[in-house]
Amino acid sequence: MTRSSRDKLNSFHLGGSIGIAAIVAAFSGSWLLFLLVAAALTGAAVISGEVRPPRR
Repeated sequence: MTRSSRDKLNSFHLGGSIGIAAIVAAFSGSWLLFLLVAAALTGAAVISGEVRPPRR
């Protein structure tokens, strides 16, 4: 299965969001903060259009 450019960009944005959330959580030592930051960054990426749903 080949991955399209859209799939690659989506995974890059989501991976970056989780990576940033992991760094923030590591400094604070809080799993709850990890979940909140990951959800906020992922939600912001979806709302702003950086993460695009697959075509129909």
